[in-house]
Amino acid sequence: MLSRESSYEGEYPTGMRRVRTLLEVDGVEREMEFLSNNMDWSPRSVSDLYRSRWSIEVFFKQTLRLAHFLGHSANAMRWPVWSALFCNLLLRF
Repeated sequence: MLSRESSYEGEYPTGMRRVRTLLEVDGVEREMEFLSNNMDWSPRSVSDLYRSRWSIEVFFKQTLRLAHFLGHSANAMRWPVWSALFCNLLLRF
């Protein structure tokens, strides 16, 4: 994995950095860019974190089929998530 980074401290109030890295996606090497406000982590750690987040997002959108919520309150988001997780658990067992 090849990683490069550049800093954008003057353009954003808290300081941002762009991390470019080569990742293997579906057997193909792709160059991807990630934005982070964490200046202490290595580029590899930033790309590993985003890869983990991506798999979590795919789980919720494809496995649980959660793409839209009926409201913006915590309860309007909590109920569909727990219901989908419960149904997924019942179907697996």
